Amino acid sequence: AIFGKRREKKGKKEKKKKKKNSGKDEQLQLEEVEEEGGVPPPANHRHQGTSIDTNLSEDSPPTTTIVPTAELTPVHLGLPPISSWPAHPVYARFNQSHHGKGATIPINVRGDSGFVEFETDLFKGKLSLSIADLENSEMQSIFDGRKRRYRYVVTGKFKKRLSYSNVYTGQEIKSIKTDRGTVWLMSSMRWMMKSLSPAMRELEDKQTGNKMVLAPVAATAQRMAVRTKDEPSALNEDCDEVEEDLTKLGGGSYVTRKGTPLGPEPRKKKMSKPEELNKYTFDTINTYTMEFYQHLFDPLTFHTNVVGVSTFDVCSVIGRQPVRIMARLWDSEEYLWSFELWHQRCFDDEVV
Repeated sequence: AIFGKRREKKGKKEKKKKKKNSGKDEQLQLEEVEEEGGVPPPANHRHQGTSIDTNLSEDSPPTTTIVPTAELTPVHLGLPPISSWPAHPVYARFNQSHHGKGATIPINVRGDSGFVEFETDLFKGKLSLSIADLENSEMQSIFDGRKRRYRYVVTGKFKKRLSYSNVYTGQEIKSIKTDRGTVWLMSSMRWMMKSLSPAMRELEDKQTGNKMVLAPVAATAQRMAVRTKDEPSALNEDCDEVEEDLTKLGGGSYVTRKGTPLGPEPRKKKMSKPEELNKYTFDTINTYTMEFYQHLFDPLTFHTNVVGVSTFDVCSVIGRQPVRIMARLWDSEEYLWSFELWHQRCFDDEVV
């Protein structure tokens, strides 16, 4: 009996020791991630195997709470069958958390019919999306001979007065794989993006702990215009061009010596300075038209071009979730718009 009690005590001590060492090992792994310049994943994201982040509110839809797992299918995520996607192999919709519905966004449709209306607490307007090299595209001409891989236009009115210094845009990914290679790659990408523009800033997602690089809308839009209700639209008839015009800002800062609107490049350079952004406010009276496009992320293949590293597969990093393209406030999690880009490869068997 005495020996039995000793063995029982010894077994309990060994269990405590293993548990203690397990905690140390986990902490050591997190410290290694931090040393690589990455962000330790939140506790509920460290172990893949569930599809819903249980720390989020009950009314948050799956589109914003998923963790990449093999079990998720388009049906689970409220997506139509892949075979029915109108712009296969990609699909676009508004994010349900911020728009109240996941309305499909038409892709590569010319003219006013290519726009879909939307509304949030901060902005009411319409959006048009185009992606390069898709079949049966009506918008391929805006990509021919250019590096850009996708382009979208937003036009409408702000519902609240907002400082130019508080409205930011960028790409948002809710969760990523946490292996050391992925952490290093994402850290390198953030460094690269911040080095490209002094206006870019790093923001940490409060829900997931992931970091993202955002830039002011006024310093990012390739074309931007402000028009009164009595003036013609800044978009041409086919809606494939936006006329730059910020002369309404006053003070003569965005007018050339000839009296014409200052061009987009000088405007972006000026708006990359915080002191310049602080001078201006988005009003609720005029109509704002903003055109965005870029060449680094290619929605057609879901690959991103990293300067000096070639390209990498986005699906291998984010698993079964979308890339979200949005505009939001810097000082709060309020969105002006937020839409999702999906690719059929995100649902391949090898993507987990």
